[in-house]
Formats: sequence, C-alpha cells, structure tokens
Amino acid sequence: MSPLKSGTCATCSKEDVKLRPNPFTKEEECEDCRKSGKDAIIGITDIKNQFGLKEADLEGLQMVKEAKPAFVGGPDYRWYKLKDIEVRAPEAKKKLEEEARAKEAEKKEKEEDKEAARIAKEEDKKAKAEEREKKAATKEAEKQAKAEERKRKREEKEAAKPKKEKAVPTRSNPSRGAGARKSLAEDADEDDGKKPVKKRG
Repeated sequence: MSPLKSGTCATCSKEDVKLRPNPFTKEEECEDCRKSGKDAIIGITDIKNQFGLKEADLEGLQMVKEAKPAFVGGPDYRWYKLKDIEVRAPEAKKKLEEEARAKEAEKKEKEEDKEAARIAKEEDKKAKAEEREKKAATKEAEKQAKAEERKRKREEKEAAKPKKEKAVPTRSNPSRGAGARKSLAEDADEDDGKKPVKKRG
C-alpha cells in the first residue's frame, strides 16, 4: 500500500489532510470522517470492544474487506457501517437479555422439577415407612389376637374338665375312739413285756 496522500476531505471539506477511501462510498475522506461521519465505518475489533457484539450478532449486515498494508500483515480489515452497528447493538443486547431470561427460566424450571422430585421421593419414602409400621402393627395385633385365642381355648378346656369333689372329714365315733385308745394301750403293754390286764366288768 502506497503512502497516504493529502488533500481535501470529500465529506467535511477539510484541506490538506491525510485521505483514505471510504470502503463503502469510495470517497476520499479524512480519518475523522471515516470514524464519525455520516458514512462512518468501524472495524470488527472495535465492534467487539465498544459494543460487545459477537460475530453471530453481525449476521446480515453489509461488510467490506480492505487489504492491510504490507508492513502490517495479517488478514484483511473487515469494515461495517457504524450506523448499522448502532442499530444492531441494542437489538443484540435485547436478544441477549431475552436469551438470558429464557436460560434463567429454564434453570428455575429445572430446579423446581428437581425440588418436586425430591419432595416426591421424600413422600414416597415416608409412605413406605408408614406402610411398614402399619404392617408391623397389624402383625403384632394378629400375634396378640392368636395369643388371646390360645389362652381362651385353654381356659375353656380347663373349665370343661370334671371337678374333683373334696373329701369331707366325718366326726369320729367316741366308742370307736375309746376302743382305739384301748388297743393302743394294749399294744404298749405288750411292748413292755407285760400282759394286758383285763379289767373286771
């Protein structure tokens, strides 16, 4: 690229200024008009830094390439119209905010679903615990009922058995008692080697 020539700006009419062609209008302009005139241009690097736009945000906008000076090297300049970028920036920002809100809503929905799943799991766990307790209580009640039934049957069986009558002691006969005492006395005399002495009647 040859050195920049000097002359009068086609946009602002300034004289004796360094001129460069506007890639869109092909008019020779000073640097100020290229940056802020009615047909101002802006490069991709400044678009990203000043407006925070990404490559995808520039889709559909008119773009013109310009070769860099040989001593600079690298890929060609990519120029966009500043007025297009100023319109696209708020649109892109709005879109970004909408996407952020949608993402936040999706995140919230997932958290709510996760919380609902957690609550459902806890309720299911609680219901199963209550069911186990109910079964245990039923089993214990059945066990108790069986024990009561066995006890009742034993009692019925005992009640069905014939009762034994107790012997009622009778009064001893005085005469028999005297005879018994006499016999005992006689036995005692025999034990002493004595003959029993008969009493005269």
